[in-house]
Order: sequence, then structure tokens, then C-alpha cells
Amino acid sequence: MLKYHELIKTPLGSKSNLKLNKSDWFIQTPPGYISIINNNLIFRVDYNKQKYSIFLNKLNEINKEWKDIHFPNGKQKIVKMYPEHIEVKITDHTEVFDKYNNIGYIKDIYNKRLMLLITTPNIWISKKHYGNTWEVLQVKYI
Repeated sequence: MLKYHELIKTPLGSKSNLKLNKSDWFIQTPPGYISIINNNLIFRVDYNKQKYSIFLNKLNEINKEWKDIHFPNGKQKIVKMYPEHIEVKITDHTEVFDKYNNIGYIKDIYNKRLMLLITTPNIWISKKHYGNTWEVLQVKYI
């Protein structure tokens, strides 16, 4: 079961790590495309898989429960995750593979049909909002 751990103070607010049975976890997205909108990387799916939608909706519920427990009087608004698109972060550890399973390059991921392996290692809260940070573990051209 997904569970948030202890609250950690940060310069911008607070956060809690998110683990699955005390381990790191990930999810594979349906096929889609990455684009840059207002300097943010947005992953947009081609079509909506029911299990993917159910997962994101459940995570939204878990996030609200976390906020209500730790900040019961908080007026922060959730940065809601929608199955059609989520904001993602590419890290130095993100791996890229082309459709033949050869190593690919980050610079080539735009305007290509992709599937992502993503994780959200924690939930964060600031003065006005709360939500998840999505990190891309792997990119696979399809």
C-alpha cells in the first residue's frame, strides 16, 4: 500500500516521502508525448487507460488525506493530476531508450511517441498549493 512517511520541513514548506511497502515504486504511463509549456515539461497521453486513471485519482485522494492530517486548517489547493497530462521532471539519472532498445538521448524526446516509467518520491506543500513531483526514471520511444 502507498504510504506517506514522516513530515520533513523544507525552505519552501514541507514534504513527506511516499513509499510502497517501505520501498521505492514506479508506474508505466500509457503512450504519449512530451512538450514544453510555460517552461514546464508536460507529458500528454494519447488515450486514457482506465487503470492509470484510477491510480491517479486514488493518489489525489491519498494526497488530500495527507494534507488534512498534517495541515487540517490549511487553505492550500491541490495541484491535481489529470490522466490526460502531468508535469514531469527529467533528472540526471533518467535513462532513454529508442524503439530498438538502444540508448537514446534526452534532446531527442520531444515530438516523439513515448512511454515513461515515472515515480513520485514525495508530496510537497507550500503556502498556496500541495501536490506531487513526478520524476522520469526511463523514457522509451515507441
